[in-house]
Amino acid sequence: GLNFERPGFQRMLKDVYSGRINMVIVKDLSRFGRDYIETGNYIKKKFPMLNVRFLAILDGYDSLTASASDRNLLLPVKNFVNDNSSRDTSIRIRSHMAVMRKEGLYISAYVAYGYRKSPEDKRKIILDEYASKNVKQIFDWFQAGISILNIVKKLNDMGILSPAEYKRALGIRSYYSFQTYPKAQWSYVAVKRILTNEMYLGRMIQGKTRKINYKLKSVVHVPRDQQDIVEGAVPRIISKEQFDCVQRILNRDTYAPHN
Repeated sequence: GLNFERPGFQRMLKDVYSGRINMVIVKDLSRFGRDYIETGNYIKKKFPMLNVRFLAILDGYDSLTASASDRNLLLPVKNFVNDNSSRDTSIRIRSHMAVMRKEGLYISAYVAYGYRKSPEDKRKIILDEYASKNVKQIFDWFQAGISILNIVKKLNDMGILSPAEYKRALGIRSYYSFQTYPKAQWSYVAVKRILTNEMYLGRMIQGKTRKINYKLKSVVHVPRDQQDIVEGAVPRIISKEQFDCVQRILNRDTYAPHN
C-alpha cells in the first residue's frame, strides 16, 4: 500500500477523474494505502473535491457521515498507525535479510552465469557444469592474450549460449530492456562482467545497494567496507592467481593480438 502507482489503483483513479464512479469502497484504510501523507491527501482533499464518497468498512469510516472528529482525529491516527506498521515490517525484513547475507545465504532472484541455485535449498549456490566451463574458458582465453571483442566473436561463432539465452533455455524468466535481437548474443559488456566478477573466486558479495527508505524504490550504492562479503560461500571457478592476473591486464587495458 506504500506504492500508489499500483496498476489497479491507477485504473480506479482514471475512472474517478473521468466521472465514471463516485464512490470508493475498501475493506479498511490500510488496503487503500499505507503512506500517511498520500492516503490523507486522497481521502481528505482529492476525493471531496471530486465529490467522491469514501468508505472503509472495517474501520467504520464513511466520508458522507463522518464527523469532524472522525476526519480530523480518527482518520489521521489510523493512517499513521498503518504507515508505522509498514515501517516496522520493513525494518524486520531488512534485518532478516542482513542476517542471511552475513551467513552467506543467497537472497537475490538470479545467480551469476556459471552457477545455479540448489534444488534442495534456494539460498545455496552450486556449480552449473555447462556455464562454469565457459566461464573458465573465457578467463583462459583472455589470459592467453585474446581481446574481449575476439572472445565475443569466438563465443558467438561457436554457438555457445549467452547468459540471457542460457537462462531462457533453463526456463528462467528474465527480461532485458536493452536486448535488441530476438536471440541474445554475447557482448563486450557480458564478457567484461564475467572477467570482473569476484563470485568466481568463491566470494559472495551482497548488499551492494540499499533503498533510501521503505517508501521509495530508489537505491544508493553501499561502500565496499559496508557490503556483506563471505569467503567460500560459493564454489570457486577461478583461482585467485588467475583472477588477479586478469584484473591486472584489464587495468592496463593492453591486449595482445589474437593469434
